[in-house]
Amino acid sequence: MTSYNYELHGICGEFGAGTESGIQALYLQTVLTPDQLDWTTLIGDIRGSDRWPVRDLFQRNVDTERVTNQLLPYLQEKKQIKFFNPLTLTLLPIDHDQVISEMRKLRKFPRLVAVDPAKRLSPRDKYYYIEDPDVFEFRWKDADLRSGRVRWNNTKAKLVAIDGQHRLSALKRLLNDAYKAQRIGFDAWRIPAVIVQFRRVAGVRNPPTLLDIVRRIFVDINMEAQEVSEERMILLSDERPAELCTQEVVQRAHKNDVEREGRNPNQLPLLAFEWRGDRRPGDARSSPALKSIVEVRDFFRRLFLVDAEAKASEEMLRAVDIPSPQTELGAALLRGRLNYGASEKFREQANRSLLPAFHHLMEHFTPYSAYIGALHALEQDVHSRESDLGRHALDRVRFGRSHEHPSLREAVDAAVGRFLAETERHKKRIPAPFDDRIGMRGVIAAFADLRRRLEYPDWMEYARWFTGCVNAAYADGVLLTDADRNADAELLHHVVRDHTDGIVNYRFAHVGRAFGAYVSLTVLAYGHARATEWGAD
Repeated sequence: MTSYNYELHGICGEFGAGTESGIQALYLQTVLTPDQLDWTTLIGDIRGSDRWPVRDLFQRNVDTERVTNQLLPYLQEKKQIKFFNPLTLTLLPIDHDQVISEMRKLRKFPRLVAVDPAKRLSPRDKYYYIEDPDVFEFRWKDADLRSGRVRWNNTKAKLVAIDGQHRLSALKRLLNDAYKAQRIGFDAWRIPAVIVQFRRVAGVRNPPTLLDIVRRIFVDINMEAQEVSEERMILLSDERPAELCTQEVVQRAHKNDVEREGRNPNQLPLLAFEWRGDRRPGDARSSPALKSIVEVRDFFRRLFLVDAEAKASEEMLRAVDIPSPQTELGAALLRGRLNYGASEKFREQANRSLLPAFHHLMEHFTPYSAYIGALHALEQDVHSRESDLGRHALDRVRFGRSHEHPSLREAVDAAVGRFLAETERHKKRIPAPFDDRIGMRGVIAAFADLRRRLEYPDWMEYARWFTGCVNAAYADGVLLTDADRNADAELLHHVVRDHTDGIVNYRFAHVGRAFGAYVSLTVLAYGHARATEWGAD
């Protein structure tokens, strides 16, 4: 008599068979209660799996540090909304009493019995089924929305994770911590899962082994699925301070750009940022952007918030004028993960302190201010000169899409090309070193560092002073690497460029001590008359 001691119910379905492999994937969408997590295991926890051939060791070891420091805090946070993709599981035949010898069974495709279609409808319960006797049974009703079940013998098969092993590890650890599980009502959770099983299609010789199939699915899920771009992740994150600041910068530009009336012509436009993440490596198209939002995010993370994601510190609180780590927001920031409520409070606080100062510098620093003005003038010119074509062209460049009639597509493409050529002409007027990464990194590094050192209490007042000083220095040419415009350009040798005229010290780790320090000293020299405001000698 067949003995199955575990059973799960759900909705069944199947995919078409691979024509070369001759294998069809069946699946059951279901949920697991927390107690049922003990029915599952990781391939790495199967005794003897470390002795499998190397090509079958497709799953990486569980990163215990990631589970402990990232996933468990996320699951345990009482105020955090939890949601994650279903675990992907499959049944592997195994015998615990003969672990090593029985491992060979995993190199053979399990014998799945499929009843002939004319006879497989059971008069009693109207189920179709496939079965590996004494190991598992996969059954489903013949209907459009097929309810079904999977049963298996836990001494002959293991329900193992193909994908989601880190989530599964964290959930199991939470299950074993009764206090923390009770605190978040873990018993009431229902964990989504998809159980995948396979059947051999009649007439196909030499099908792949079960582990070959499972390995291929693992690779497809983890390696070949399209990754979300870094830009998109920055715009989606709701937990990290630097990402929140970047979102507010982009949203401010977006809101101003979609205004039909009363648009501020001096404000950073969306065109100033690479924000969509749709440019590919090697893309030769010109771009009107001054900065990618990855760069903007790193301004906040590495310069203002002092690498806040790597090391929480009270320095981060001072950067956004949070008076005490004992406040709810301060405590959340030092924990390193913000829930929704704390995220919204952080946005509000950053928009009262740091962000207006950041916007003031970016929009009033002379080379950027001139370029922003040129972008707005070009936009207005395209609107008035090319009418609907211009509107579609600007939508294409700003938002990555437009809604012109197909008959106008070539004309809009041409309008886009003309507009980009004009923006490129104006962009080339930005002098070195502000035409590449090092220039503005140095200015922002000095801006952040001097505010910390001078401990000036009001961000906006400080921003006006700093911007005035840096603009005066820029006008005198002392920040430029062009010898024709800066008689003292040799002062920047080995600060910005080396003896072969190659760019040096452009990384965030170096720029603060190189060009950033140079800008700081220059600003202090130009602002000496005001230094008494901070009690300086």
